[in-house]
Amino acid sequence: MIQVALAKPALQVSSPKQREVYEEYISNLLPKLNSLAYCFSRPDHDLAKDLVQEAVIKGFQAFMNGGLILNDQSKAWFATVIRNEFLMVKRKNKRLAGEIDDQQVGTDGRKEFENAGLRDVIQHAIEELPLDQRECVVLIDINEFDYDEAAKILQVPIGTVRSRLSRARMKLASRLHSLNNSGTCSR
Repeated sequence: MIQVALAKPALQVSSPKQREVYEEYISNLLPKLNSLAYCFSRPDHDLAKDLVQEAVIKGFQAFMNGGLILNDQSKAWFATVIRNEFLMVKRKNKRLAGEIDDQQVGTDGRKEFENAGLRDVIQHAIEELPLDQRECVVLIDINEFDYDEAAKILQVPIGTVRSRLSRARMKLASRLHSLNNSGTCSR
């Protein structure tokens, strides 16, 4: 699990109580943030840690400035920061490398499957999805964001989210059905 600690010297704190409130909120949200960051950055654990750290720091700064209210909707704000940071890193790497392989981005998800072979097959099938569809599956099916939250995070209309998720689910079902019929899934 990725741990995040706020460094006192790096951040100005107007009151110890505000800091305590923020740290308690983040400690409850941290498992979801870790999972989401790893879903985007897989298999790069260091990048996942960096994404979470950046979201926590930006969240703290926004909270201290009054721009972020810690409530149920805040998790979508943090998820948006993680996604945007990931896309920024991806664009930077694309400029440096000249090209990017979308298949580097995968999903681990937080739901455990009893059968490790089945988990790997499903994981691989998700990794084969186009990035826009994979994002919807990761946010809605794996991290359990609702459609409205996913639309805000992805900065697209809710209908686009529903359409992408529907196409992704159909592709996954087709892929898993064909693997099952070929005997690849039954390990």
